[in-house]
Amino acid sequence: MATSFYINLLVPFYKVKALLPIAIMLLTATIILLLLYQPLILHNNPITNNSGLTALLLAVIVVILHRLIAQQYYTGMQKWLLLLALLFYTVVIIYLQSRMALIALAAGTAYNYYNSGFGIKKGLLWFLVLPLVIITTLLFWLKPASTTGRWFIFKNCVQLLQQHGLHGVGQHRFNPAYNHQQAAYFSQHSLTNKTALLADNGYYAFNEWLQLWIEHGLAAFATGCAVTILLVYIIIQLRDKKAGYYSVVLIVLIIASAFSYPLQLPIFRYLGLFCGIGLIFSYVRVKKPTYTHNLMLLQCLLQTCCIILFTIRLVADVKYRATINRVTELTAIGYNNEAYGLLQGIDKPTLVKKYGTAVYLENLYKTGRLKQLINQGGSLHKHNCSHKIHTIMAKTYDETGNYTKAEENYLTALHIKPHLLESRYNLALFYLKQKHTTKARYWLQQIIVIPMKITTVEGTYIKQQARLLLNKI
Repeated sequence: MATSFYINLLVPFYKVKALLPIAIMLLTATIILLLLYQPLILHNNPITNNSGLTALLLAVIVVILHRLIAQQYYTGMQKWLLLLALLFYTVVIIYLQSRMALIALAAGTAYNYYNSGFGIKKGLLWFLVLPLVIITTLLFWLKPASTTGRWFIFKNCVQLLQQHGLHGVGQHRFNPAYNHQQAAYFSQHSLTNKTALLADNGYYAFNEWLQLWIEHGLAAFATGCAVTILLVYIIIQLRDKKAGYYSVVLIVLIIASAFSYPLQLPIFRYLGLFCGIGLIFSYVRVKKPTYTHNLMLLQCLLQTCCIILFTIRLVADVKYRATINRVTELTAIGYNNEAYGLLQGIDKPTLVKKYGTAVYLENLYKTGRLKQLINQGGSLHKHNCSHKIHTIMAKTYDETGNYTKAEENYLTALHIKPHLLESRYNLALFYLKQKHTTKARYWLQQIIVIPMKITTVEGTYIKQQARLLLNKI
């Protein structure tokens, strides 16, 4: 097995085998301590970014542990340690209420049991899989708002395919294309219904093949489907061979890719690449056993490259996240020029990541670099779009006298995220400044009438200010 061969290059396998349960328990203890001191780490961390993908990462760990236990590598205390870790991670996944992770976990567990290498009764399959299916079904009923929001995203994605299905919108340009499609929708529909209350900035299609199609076109979509079918075919062909760890991880990632966006994150992208390389080389070795040694060396080299590239990317992402957090802190206490200096150290490709553009443009606005903001805002907006970016652009155009562009951006900001009272308040102030009293009154009345999605101090303050302004005009 290539994995064993790779480990033997570093340390005798029996030692790794003996230390693995201890290492897993240390990892589990570390996670428990982090949860005690930083409960939000499950929802916001530099590796997975949100609770759903944290649950998916735990699901990958669970199916690997499950395979280790079922293959009877360990007995006695070692086995019980692994089982306790498995149960702990499963409970955390259920606690996070990630339907995607639970479905992927159920599929991985089913594969582990049906793999012919096990000496465990298949009747036990239902003991683990059936509860996961029931819990997942219940979560669909318990989270109807999330399901409704996903269907709305898919409808907008279909509209994007009708417009750009052949050639795509371009790499990493799903976000601006989607947000403007959503804005176009709400410019013609109600801003106060249930759909509007759920709508938010769109960064992902919640289906990897769909996002691939929208960004890169029909040819890329066909290629992605072909690669997926090839991997599934090899998994089926190697069901009785020693490639189970690669197979089960890829099954989890493939299932998750149908309901979420795991491959948009480096950890899952490189994990999928690592396991894909291992699976394909395992298949080739079965077909060409005379080349086993050379194939193992090449596989180890490629998988090592995956690990190195992921490590480099993770370090860069952590550094970027720390810089953005520092800039936000400096901006909050009024040190805008110091924050600007930090932002100058970030190159443009890195700057257009999810939050970087908004932070950078906000800093330009607060430091009075309005001309620079207008010049750079357009190019950065091609890669990153949000209601906040359009709000910043609107205020900039307003202050520089381009009122047509200002109104356009204020409305786009509202239509991207329709439930925000702040966007309505900005429009009301803009129309008051332009002496359009009727329009200002309309938006102030809307602020008072519509309910808040989440009751906040800021929202309550905006409603109070709206009433005061209405009384004055």
